[in-house]
Amino acid sequence: MKRGDAPIYLVWEEVDAIPDEGYDRFSGELVKALGAIHPVISHATPKKIPGRAGVRFIVRQLSMLAAVRKLASHGRRPRAIVYASRHELTVPGLLRARLLRWFGRAPLVIMVLVPNHASRPALRLLRWLAPEGILLGTEREIATVRRHGVDAELIWSGVDTSRFRPGDEAEKRSLRRHYGLPTEDRIVLHVGHLRGSRGLEALLPLGSTAGITVLLVVSHRRWPDSEQVKAELERHGVVVMEGYQARVEEIYRLADCYVFPGGDDRAVSLPLSILEAAASGLPVVSVRYEAVPERLAAVDGIEFVEDSSVIPARVLAVMGSRRTARELPAELGWDGVARTVLAAVESAIQRR
Repeated sequence: MKRGDAPIYLVWEEVDAIPDEGYDRFSGELVKALGAIHPVISHATPKKIPGRAGVRFIVRQLSMLAAVRKLASHGRRPRAIVYASRHELTVPGLLRARLLRWFGRAPLVIMVLVPNHASRPALRLLRWLAPEGILLGTEREIATVRRHGVDAELIWSGVDTSRFRPGDEAEKRSLRRHYGLPTEDRIVLHVGHLRGSRGLEALLPLGSTAGITVLLVVSHRRWPDSEQVKAELERHGVVVMEGYQARVEEIYRLADCYVFPGGDDRAVSLPLSILEAAASGLPVVSVRYEAVPERLAAVDGIEFVEDSSVIPARVLAVMGSRRTARELPAELGWDGVARTVLAAVESAIQRR
């Protein structure tokens, strides 16, 4: 592609200024990676939408018109529009995509990053409302929309392997001193949210085990049960590190093992934290969450469990495994993700 080509217009929903959630981090990384290989214009709608469901529906639809106005202010018709939905495939979301496609006068690709348990009305209307391209997070989701007569392609999260890398023992000890963590304990890490639906109870037995420090790094967001969950974790010896960590790659390098206990609150289909832990050379124990086994089953050092209740036993078993740099597939780098999006854009242009 030549830099003079018409730009791809990326539209993101409700992006937080503090990038410590999967969707928000994905947006920033993809804008950089795609912008390195093709001209890009990026727009994000406001984070907080007040009011009841009906009010939120209207505000979200109007936010698409604001996105189109920004596009028009650049004075160039886009080559294509990529709409990164923060939600599942829903009728309102498909209508927002239709608005963008209509007023933007360009082929559109809708990208769904969260597990897509699409509603029946959305699936029934998909054949008539579908844009030129759809990117979904798992093969199961793709099979579902194909059964309704619409094609789709796969999208996944990426990792910056120059930033997330293994550290040696000297660096590990130095980082532990810097963060005020025990230098002799084995450290089990989880990076995520402070809420009950994240399956954090699986960490409690490890937090009470002598010689092990469980470190939970949580985002700045809070839910009604956050303080109660935090109190229970700390009562079992879990160290809770709160807020945005600009140098989170250091925290992976000071740990000995990474755990992903899953949950049901619809994280990104391929959580960035698992990729970052793998790139940092950590053994990973994870439940079979959404796209994780599809994309990472062949990656050395990642062990899957059927139930989060067995995580403590498996963590103790793998803790002594040797930390080595992993050769992650090139497609899992952000450049690989950007080229996948670009290929979907090219396909959408041909379909129009």
